[in-house]
Amino acid sequence: GSEMCIRDRNAIDSCDYAKIDNLLNDYNENLKEIKSDSFIRCRNFPNGASILMYSLRKIINCENYELQNKINFFTYLLSFENIFSLDDILDDISTDERETLLIASLKIEPMENIENDIPHLLIQILLKSDTSEKEIENFVCQSDVHQKHLGHYIAQYPALLPLIGKYIDWKQKDNVGQPAYLSALRSYDMKDYNNFIEEVTKSVIEWCIRKNEWFDDKDMLDSKGNTIWHAVRDPSTLD
Repeated sequence: GSEMCIRDRNAIDSCDYAKIDNLLNDYNENLKEIKSDSFIRCRNFPNGASILMYSLRKIINCENYELQNKINFFTYLLSFENIFSLDDILDDISTDERETLLIASLKIEPMENIENDIPHLLIQILLKSDTSEKEIENFVCQSDVHQKHLGHYIAQYPALLPLIGKYIDWKQKDNVGQPAYLSALRSYDMKDYNNFIEEVTKSVIEWCIRKNEWFDDKDMLDSKGNTIWHAVRDPSTLD
């Protein structure tokens, strides 16, 4: 198992398509049974990462000149759909930071064409499947080691808002007692802050409608009692 993990790790490090084909094709095309101790399921990568998480982190930590090549390679791994199923993508959580693949992918600098970005790709896989709304909600609201979920990090990739903003629990608080909505409102360094806040607020309203709940700003207090009106830069944005 560990020897195979090392081979697989070397293939990922070098973006070696031929090696990956050799390692995975039997499982993907011939539907060879993937046992629980298989290198495909192993967590012997650094920090207990899976193959997909390890490959994703190689993108996060790479030099700019390597970026597109490593993104293409991660996308290629996802094409082995008989190996990396939707459940594998949804349930892949790192053992150190407790990050989903989606949360980890937000650390990658967005490309000019968002359709080539990993966050967009992962969400499209999710939305094009027969996944229930509850499963989508559970995925985007999965908390990391800091009790933050996608809503707390949405300023890193606001293009996801129109796609899945209505599934985000904007009341959910992180480990310092800050609701996701307040976290977004405090993203003061956003290039287009006002439009961003309008999009977030629209998503908050859509989420309330989905959950059949009234919007109450008292539900959005942080641990110090600050409200959305304290957090937003320009209160008229929320009108």
